[in-house]
Amino acid sequence: MYGPEEILAFAKLTDESDHVSTIFFPDIWASLDSIELSAAVLTVTKRVKAGSGVLRPLEHDLNTLARRLGTVQYLSNNRFVLGVGTGKPVTNPSETITRMLKMIDEIRNAIPTEFKGRTVSPPEVFVAALRLGIAKRAIHNANGLILNFCSPEYASNLVKNLRLAIGSGVIDSRTLVCYIKIFFSKNVDMAKRLLIEEFANYDANPQYHDMFVHDGVADDIRSASRSLSSKRSLEIPDSLYEISLANPSVEQLQKLVNKFRTAGINLPCVYPYFSPHDETSFKTDVMKQILEIE
Repeated sequence: MYGPEEILAFAKLTDESDHVSTIFFPDIWASLDSIELSAAVLTVTKRVKAGSGVLRPLEHDLNTLARRLGTVQYLSNNRFVLGVGTGKPVTNPSETITRMLKMIDEIRNAIPTEFKGRTVSPPEVFVAALRLGIAKRAIHNANGLILNFCSPEYASNLVKNLRLAIGSGVIDSRTLVCYIKIFFSKNVDMAKRLLIEEFANYDANPQYHDMFVHDGVADDIRSASRSLSSKRSLEIPDSLYEISLANPSVEQLQKLVNKFRTAGINLPCVYPYFSPHDETSFKTDVMKQILEIE
């Protein structure tokens, strides 16, 4: 949870860091708009890119969306990145993916190449891909893929299978992103609680549950979830710390990021969560530590 002043202040910090290239903002229904957030951040920064992570294009009007993206590109010297996803599970996922990929091409074509003497480029596009099927289809239409809340082992297997399916040349020319959710609070038990609750929420999604089963952590998630009602200090199974962390040291976080890099993720994206009760000064200290991660 971040206030508007915090969002802009932290963006300025990332812009001054040599270790950060891109900021992604989630686009959640009934929450803040990711394009508007990105536009605000791009206004107060000079180097770092910013964009949606992820927006569901099929829920938007094509021409309106293209105009908005073109405007942000014009104002930011082409530093917006468009992360997209299909949204909620549907009865015909293949058809939905086809429609989304078609709309991506239509958005690119609808954005003018020049406006008032300034070159405007379609934004880089990153497609959310949890499974091999959508990854194989999307990677040809995108600059990269976005994985979320998975283990380094899961990411590694997906990258290996992609290489086998479509060749290393295509994979090596793309950016592979993975959100690494990290939970912080001045209260240690609160950080652990936030981590467990996030796992439990995602485990309720059939696609993520299947992934957690594949990783062998589904039972540990259920066990940790039951502990939320206990009055004792929360204990998190070590298996979950292979995917996420609560109040990690810089060294612990660097070690986890390195595992994702080894797995083939060339843009690991640290996704910091905070308790709503934590002060800006605490968040700022944590953000400065995160910016030490290479």
